[in-house]
Amino acid sequence: MLMVRRAEGGLTLIEIIVATTIGMVVMAGIVMVDAGRSRMQVQLLDASKQTSEEQQVGVAMILLGKDLERADRVNILNTGVPGNAPYVSPPGFGNVLIRIPLGCMGAAPPPSCFNTAANYQWVQYRRVGNELRLYTCGGPMRVIARELGDTPTNKGFEIRYKNTEADPPPWGGPVVDTNVFEYTITWDNGLSGSLAREHTFTGTSTMRNFGYMNINAGIAGPGDSGTGLPDSMPGVDPMPPPGGC
Repeated sequence: MLMVRRAEGGLTLIEIIVATTIGMVVMAGIVMVDAGRSRMQVQLLDASKQTSEEQQVGVAMILLGKDLERADRVNILNTGVPGNAPYVSPPGFGNVLIRIPLGCMGAAPPPSCFNTAANYQWVQYRRVGNELRLYTCGGPMRVIARELGDTPTNKGFEIRYKNTEADPPPWGGPVVDTNVFEYTITWDNGLSGSLAREHTFTGTSTMRNFGYMNINAGIAGPGDSGTGLPDSMPGVDPMPPPGGC
């Protein structure tokens, strides 16, 4: 016969073990959310020791990774990485526009669907001060992370195209992938000495609505991924990137 002894507070030992196991599984799910599909390596380790601001950065990483994955066009305005175009200093902070298709995702949508501006939504991830802000073009703004770091080599929010081909590539010229991105967000508690603490979260995501291109040519600028989804009027962009949201 299984003897069940109740711990202080009215819980059995079995209930405590089950609750602990469930908690570990949930935490593992947060850490590895959709890792196989988006290849996003979100570092949400040892969450019990993280501050609420540090945890906010982890959630911001998930939001950014999912938006990049479902985008059909990305326009990096500022990589936040010195020497990696497009880089603008000051302020030298990461700034990216992401276009997300809202319609035309069903089975065999008509080509004309892709020519309708109402079927797209631009969002913007931009560092302002020590905050990472998420703007919805034509809609609200949300602060999704605070206490971002700022050093000469790390501007708190960085995003750039990830080179996945050989260097030099077999076709010659620069290595450019226009649908794969790598990004970091760095949290810094702003203290010095033994109290100083910094945590850099890293991630990689692939746009699922836009195929790989081996050159970044014939587009608006060095940070622009291209014209996005195919439509019935090639070369006509129904909703070009705005200057900002």
